[in-house]
Amino acid sequence: MMDRSLPPRDHSRCTATACNLYQINNRSYKKQHQEEGCCCEQLVVKEEDLRGALFKENNFPCLRLKGDLHNLTYEIVEFGTAPYIAISHVWADGLGNPHVNSLHRCKLHHLRELVNAIEPMPTDAEREGPLIWLDTPCCPARNGPGKQIAIEKIRLVYQRAKHVLVLDAGLMAYEARAQDATEVLVRIFTSSWTRLWTLQEGALAKSLYFQFADIAQSLIGAIASVHSMKGKMTYRAVFEDALAELLGIVRFFNSREYGLSRWQLIFSNFLIGRYNFEA
Repeated sequence: MMDRSLPPRDHSRCTATACNLYQINNRSYKKQHQEEGCCCEQLVVKEEDLRGALFKENNFPCLRLKGDLHNLTYEIVEFGTAPYIAISHVWADGLGNPHVNSLHRCKLHHLRELVNAIEPMPTDAEREGPLIWLDTPCCPARNGPGKQIAIEKIRLVYQRAKHVLVLDAGLMAYEARAQDATEVLVRIFTSSWTRLWTLQEGALAKSLYFQFADIAQSLIGAIASVHSMKGKMTYRAVFEDALAELLGIVRFFNSREYGLSRWQLIFSNFLIGRYNFEA
């Protein structure tokens, strides 16, 4: 019964047996601006700037964006010098580029604002901006050893990120604050992102956020909000299903490596009402 009409979707390529909405054609892939009518230029990240970090063991490049929209520049910072936020996104939504390590400046400027809202910079570091990892500028686009090693390190990128921020157009079209907590969870677990290969990026995350139109909603915060409704029918109907979805995501990658001890403790205590989320 939820409204899921936004954003408008073109299913003209779909058939009676298959949805092709999210199938990407590299030759016809369109790089989008943040707003209609914008004519800003693209910011190109040079592949040679990425190689220094990529070819070091257990290392990879992160991006620091500087300047305003029209004078946006970048600095490559190697992993380890500061925490960073990794972006997980649906390529069909227009934040990819299969040919060159570049995006329109308006897209990158908006991305910096979203990241900064999650992790505000200290006053003395505001001029430097937050560190971001996004595959489009940080993984070499051309085939070769640079691209291959970048792909091999993606698991490491999402495991070591301070936060992973999910960008899905179907979530970003609606305000989280205007929805019931259960609706937020249902939207997350029925989003396009959870049905694509991007799901692995969330499974590796230590801290997972989903961007809505107004705020970035942490997954654990969303589940805690539903838990606060304990005793109501919406809690009973949704919470255990949401818990099962979450544990299914995390268990997919982390069952052996981490034993699920942290997640199992948190959510088993949620179920019996002993976990203090604020703590």
